[in-house]
Amino acid sequence: MKSFSTKTLVSALCAIASTIPIQGYTNDFWQSYLTSRTVQSDLRDPDSKIADDQIIANYSYAGYQFSNQPIPDVNTLGYRTFDVTEFGADIKTGRSDKQAVRDAISAAHAYIDAGGRGAIIYFPDGIYDLNTQADVEHLDMSDTAMGRKSRAGGSIRLSRGNMVLRGESKQSILYMDKHLDLVYPSKMWTSPFLFEIGYNYDNRDPRVKGVSQKVVSPSGEKFITDVISTHPRHSTRTIQVSDSTLLKVGQWVQLSRFDPREDTIAEALSPYKLEGKWGGIKKGLRSQEYHEITAIEGNQVTFAAPIHHAVQGDGYWGLKKATLIENIGIENLTIQGNWQAEFKHHLSGVHDGGWSALRVSRVANAWLKNIDIIDVNQGITVVNGAAITLKDIHFGGNPGHLSLDINASTHVLARDIDDQAHHWHAAGFSHKATGNVISGSTHASDRFHNLHANMPYSNLIEDSKGGWNYGFMGGAQSAQPNHLKHLVFWNVTNTAQNEALDKWAFMRHDSKYGRVIMPYVVGLKGAGFNGFESQQRYDSSLADVAQAHVQQTTHIDSLFDAQLMQRRCAKRVTGDNLIGAWSIVDSVCDLSGNGRHGVTFGGYKSVFNGVEQRVELGDIDRFSTIELEFKYHTWNTTKAGFALSKGNYGTTNPYYIQINKQGVLSARVNGQGVNAGNYADGQWHKLVMQLSGNLLSLHIDGQFIGAKEVVIPEENDIPLSIGSPQKGTYPFVGEVKNIRIFQ
Repeated sequence: MKSFSTKTLVSALCAIASTIPIQGYTNDFWQSYLTSRTVQSDLRDPDSKIADDQIIANYSYAGYQFSNQPIPDVNTLGYRTFDVTEFGADIKTGRSDKQAVRDAISAAHAYIDAGGRGAIIYFPDGIYDLNTQADVEHLDMSDTAMGRKSRAGGSIRLSRGNMVLRGESKQSILYMDKHLDLVYPSKMWTSPFLFEIGYNYDNRDPRVKGVSQKVVSPSGEKFITDVISTHPRHSTRTIQVSDSTLLKVGQWVQLSRFDPREDTIAEALSPYKLEGKWGGIKKGLRSQEYHEITAIEGNQVTFAAPIHHAVQGDGYWGLKKATLIENIGIENLTIQGNWQAEFKHHLSGVHDGGWSALRVSRVANAWLKNIDIIDVNQGITVVNGAAITLKDIHFGGNPGHLSLDINASTHVLARDIDDQAHHWHAAGFSHKATGNVISGSTHASDRFHNLHANMPYSNLIEDSKGGWNYGFMGGAQSAQPNHLKHLVFWNVTNTAQNEALDKWAFMRHDSKYGRVIMPYVVGLKGAGFNGFESQQRYDSSLADVAQAHVQQTTHIDSLFDAQLMQRRCAKRVTGDNLIGAWSIVDSVCDLSGNGRHGVTFGGYKSVFNGVEQRVELGDIDRFSTIELEFKYHTWNTTKAGFALSKGNYGTTNPYYIQINKQGVLSARVNGQGVNAGNYADGQWHKLVMQLSGNLLSLHIDGQFIGAKEVVIPEENDIPLSIGSPQKGTYPFVGEVKNIRIFQ
């Protein structure tokens, strides 16, 4: 099966901007995005003449490792397994397993602190009782420091990097029979979560070091150093700072500002005006992004990802410390509560969060996948995290407060989020969340996404199916707006039947809630309303234009995927007489600019590994040189495997590179060629196959292997393939990358 549709490949991989007429739509935000890029880059051209509000944000860095690497196979990480049953946990109902799980985690912490590579907390299939009557009956319920500490201690905490919480399957059920009470009895939303995953100030990961923050901004913020350069949003990964002495490559930092100036606040809210009861933003605009430093030259600091905000070198922007643990995985399990009451929004701490499943806080480069969350009233919250992927998360059971909240985090990618629990707030963003993506989510027809205010900025919701209904964004009046600028809804489907609603309002004139500053709505389907209310409907002094940037249709199915492919394909490989160049890592686009984009079969995912996979590179019959890198550590002992071929059957292929039944690699034309030996050492090797007239020659790792006179084959219409020929008869058990073909 192809990994990308033809439409997506042509439009999103490397179909450069000139292939789509800019006048195709009144607004064509994808075209404007492409046109506004710097040459051979995914960065915005700071000199682009396209209006700022016509340029959508770059979301392509959301996800684990900024979507530069796939989620790892845990079995390949070399982590030690800590089976909870070996620490006393069992699957007998009624008996608490909480202490056994804590003991397993403590042992894993100690192992890592002593230099261990990493740890897997493993749950064989079964039901594990993790919050029973015996676990809660001893808690101190007083409103005292001791009582608050006791209730906060109801969570199970994991606080070291390089750890995976893993079930055997979704039949590994982590069960919460009793709720957890508010840490602060007079403060709603202070319920502990069953699992607290992340940096813990009371049990610190010794590998995460602190750093002095002695620089003070004009608004009183403390920084490691301040930013002294100015950049439009999404135009750079590199900034100038006053002093880089305390920074180092690999360090995580928080790019931050608190700016109380009236002009700054007005710009953030434009074209609207500050409302008197918006207490939070009235005090000042707060913005933050988490970034990993990849290079430092003098006082020039480069990050792994572009900066989402427009940054000014006026002293209000600076770098703060970011205490994040890294390489956390949670996968293949079910967290199930015992929440059975009829949910009443804000009725009590128990209703809003007594059964809270999982909070991931101060974590970077993490993944959560293949998880069911059942019968809870608060599902998953990601707080102050960065470069995290959530994938295949299902919420079911009794309706509750919230499914997924991406809170104050950067570059979080949530894909295939299925809320069948009918939670009050569907998946969404809050609290300065920036540059995050929710892709492929579903929620009930009478709900809406969580947009919980407190200054989230520049986030994407795409391919969402669920209701558009008022009253479900969340957020107190004092915390409004629900979302600042550059929220994008892309190819979403409204399943609500809003017969009484004429036009949708992002700035409601009839309520003190519901405030979203000029979002983008592209390709909205199934709308039960007739467009969007005008700015004038909210404020009579404003223009009679929509409260959103609207584009009716788009040929781009996934904005995230399209931007990711554009990023991966932006840089060009050059060379005299270059026919095509393919990295086969992350994408199969033609990096030569000649448009020979690959087509994938057999489940290709970011890396070609030869197991039932094939990448077709087009009908290329003549060449002077083929270059590629390969590695393998085993081979098929019953038949040959083809790393490259131009035909359907072994020795009748016009030309091919194979590994035979003895593991010997050779380059051949019409069955004749040069044997190179067995390279099954699991290391990368570079191969150069040259054809000069009738002379075939082969080099590996710069060493001449041999040459042979061959008969030049006739042309055929079969595509050149990496991996097995078209019929899948001779798969190559290994990896291939960085292919170059020259005329």
